[in-house]
Amino acid sequence: MSNVRVNCHYFVLNICSLIILVGCFFFIFPSIGRSDQPSEEIHIENGSYLSIAGNFFGVNYTEHIAPPTDGEYGALGGVNIEAMTVITGQWFVRGDGDFDFGSTQYIGALLNGTPKTSATNNVILDGELVSGFLFLIGKSTTLAPYAGFGSHFWHRGLTGTGSYTERYLFFYLPIGLRFETRLTEDFSFGLDVAFRWNLGGTIWAYLSQLYPPDKDATGTLGPAVGFKIQAPLVYWLGPSIGLRLVPFFEYFDIGQGNSFPTYFATGAFDQTLQEPSSTTYFYGVRLGLAYYF
Repeated sequence: MSNVRVNCHYFVLNICSLIILVGCFFFIFPSIGRSDQPSEEIHIENGSYLSIAGNFFGVNYTEHIAPPTDGEYGALGGVNIEAMTVITGQWFVRGDGDFDFGSTQYIGALLNGTPKTSATNNVILDGELVSGFLFLIGKSTTLAPYAGFGSHFWHRGLTGTGSYTERYLFFYLPIGLRFETRLTEDFSFGLDVAFRWNLGGTIWAYLSQLYPPDKDATGTLGPAVGFKIQAPLVYWLGPSIGLRLVPFFEYFDIGQGNSFPTYFATGAFDQTLQEPSSTTYFYGVRLGLAYYF
């Protein structure tokens, strides 16, 4: 069985186990989080909060080049920290960061066209800061348009014959809309949809790891578009504490970069390279606790 199938099966097994555990918790402790207060007096999900959660998600990365196509496939995990505060009245600021890591399977080819399959060691750092306005609909539902700025960093440590490390960094502008509602005294549900305009970025190719006479090279990443959909579900453990389960799906493109030269350590010209366009899908869940204030 391939490493791709092993990683996918492991990912699905963990998600199923997670859902079963959460379901058992709700079944065994059905009354936790109930309050005698009217639901409009309890903080709704879109108030100020601090959340710490674990990330569990699948990865599908494909470069748009002639076959054999390069790609990364598997599952990663990590930590998410998210915080939101209502500044004055309806105006809010929200920020979140992700630190994710793990191994994926590379399926592609060497520069000479020889097919290759190997492991890749990944570290991903994401950060996003947005601001917008809360509009109250009824007593327990909010609608929040927002916009902001984000960044995505990926350390791609390819291994095996003909491999070297690549690092990617790009910036994007998110524009989104979040809907939240208090379903019952125990549950809140939301839907957050954001369009992302990728501004382009930088790739660092550590070619000296592959061929020591070469210098490391720096190239550009082209602009593109993407989006992210997430659906936060909160089970209230008390008036200010919630267990948050957030399924999400994220899609983003990287546009084709400009051609860039590479050089030998002596300074002599070696060759010209170009980062191809690519598509990435992340799909998974976050599970953690949130404190609302």
